Amino acid sequence: MADKLGFMLVPGSCMHYRRKQRFAEDRKVKVGRNVFFMMKDQELTNREKNNLLLFLEDVHGEYLTS
Repeated sequence: MADKLGFMLVPGSCMHYRRKQRFAEDRKVKVGRNVFFMMKDQELTNREKNNLLLFLEDVHGEYLTS
């Protein structure tokens, strides 16, 4: 669904708590116990992009490049 709207799901652990609070009302998606936020690529900060790459590396066990 998020993809069809032009968003990607970013784990809450990759975002700063204040940014999570800012986007929580309309972009928060809960999948089981995990919380994700619908974000566009250009909305992510450099730190969030790096955290997302580290998250994906941890999940997939390999380094992904953008």
